[in-house]
Amino acid sequence: MEPVKRIRRQQCTNIQDVPKDLIQHIQSLLPLEEAARTCVLSKSWLHAWSTIPTLRFHPSSKLNETNYIKLINRTLRRYRRHNIPFVTFGLDFDVHDLKTVYRAHNWVRKVASMRCLKELYLCISLDDRRIASYTFPDDLFSGENLNTISVKSEPDVKSILCISSDTVIKCVNLRVLKLCRVNIGAEVLDSVLSTCNLLEKIHLYDLKLRTFKVKNLRNLHSLKIKSITQTDSLEVYQVPNLHKLTLGGSSFVFSNSTLPSFNTDLLGSVTTLILDGVSIMDDAVLNIIKSSFPFLLYLSLRMKRCNLKVLDITCPSLKRLIIELPKKKQIEIQIYAPKLLYFLYSGEAMPSLFINPTTTPPPQIELELTFPHLKSIDDGHSIFLKLKEALNIPSKFNNRL
Repeated sequence: MEPVKRIRRQQCTNIQDVPKDLIQHIQSLLPLEEAARTCVLSKSWLHAWSTIPTLRFHPSSKLNETNYIKLINRTLRRYRRHNIPFVTFGLDFDVHDLKTVYRAHNWVRKVASMRCLKELYLCISLDDRRIASYTFPDDLFSGENLNTISVKSEPDVKSILCISSDTVIKCVNLRVLKLCRVNIGAEVLDSVLSTCNLLEKIHLYDLKLRTFKVKNLRNLHSLKIKSITQTDSLEVYQVPNLHKLTLGGSSFVFSNSTLPSFNTDLLGSVTTLILDGVSIMDDAVLNIIKSSFPFLLYLSLRMKRCNLKVLDITCPSLKRLIIELPKKKQIEIQIYAPKLLYFLYSGEAMPSLFINPTTTPPPQIELELTFPHLKSIDDGHSIFLKLKEALNIPSKFNNRL
């Protein structure tokens, strides 16, 4: 016990010798109030806190709105007065009247164009009883050294968070773009994507757009799109390093008659395909999977609607498969995936499962089944035995129910 006490005592006496970069990293990971309390540890911690390059402002139950606004204003004035640079700015703010509209506009306008800024995170909550909409200033995308922009509004709000059609786009070094429940015009989005050709991640959630064009982005490796309105066109091409493609929401209706236009010739790099909450009306999307994703390793099909009688999954490279059927839907599932190691199924009833008999089963496979209305554990074991037999799996396998 004595060596342990000696080590702890030594750590406490040398806490002021912790490198400044490490101190600021620790402070950046803490909530605002707790990070501020570290100032009492030593002068080095106090100095580190006063010049921390990461500014994240989140409402707290310990701060009323007036004090919260004062904290933001006081901090920004101090950094500007002493010419202290910061690389990250995060703001979570509630807009509910003209004064708060002005304050949010003023903060974003002053911060977004700063040359030192690299990461910008904005979460704006709108009071739909008082404010119909809020439009960001034109220089939201004007930071030349920005590599991350994340803009979102709170869910279940009727008010509209907007990006101006006159937005000036100068963030040519942008790597990550996340827009969630934001009203942005197709022309503005096209301009952002064409200007920021170093993008690596694009996440677009709950946007009111009918057309998406993602092209000539050679560094892009993750693309997630969820649209509120009916998606008529999805053009994805010249993205040779795209590894993960996620399409979500009932706006994606896959059928031969209403299929969004795909350019699938250059999607061979995709190894993860996630279709979340989509509607599959016929075998159109299955044909795309077969023909356009030759190196697919992970496939997730979570369907809101499905008119298929037979779900035919043919993918020789596939290792992980997730299938979630709509309520009260039972279909025949045919799988040709000789390298499959994990299979998760969720539905109202046991699927009629068929595995290609020429497939050599893997030495071990993990199965996970979800039946919301399963009556007993014995029924679950019975289902697993039937599934094991259908998959032609040897005695060694893992399962979860």
